[in-house]
Amino acid sequence: MKKVGAVVVSMIVASSFISSTSEAAAKISNGVSCSTSKKNKTTTFTSKGVKDTYKCTFNPTATGSAAKKLVWVNSDCLDGEKLIADLNKSLIDPTLSESEKTSTKTTLETYLNLRSIVCGKGW
Repeated sequence: MKKVGAVVVSMIVASSFISSTSEAAAKISNGVSCSTSKKNKTTTFTSKGVKDTYKCTFNPTATGSAAKKLVWVNSDCLDGEKLIADLNKSLIDPTLSESEKTSTKTTLETYLNLRSIVCGKGW
């Protein structure tokens, strides 16, 4: 449970940074199209002292026609999708105490509220 809390805290801290408007950030940032030749490739760049990693893939939060487009997605977004799956699995664990379930639900709700920021365009 401490790992889950640490991930959420790191996402909250990361969400306080605004991506740079430099030329590099304009080319690669959440929601910017990428070509099929770069599918599943990752790239890392540093802007204003913040190191970000992006993967060319389908945005897990996109809907409609946007869900079918390859775009650069921040690794925090992709890690968060794994977090959601893990938290949902934890909630059905019969060995979890009520206080642990409450804490897990709170963590899940917090991440779901941050999800649009972390996974959205312009992150």
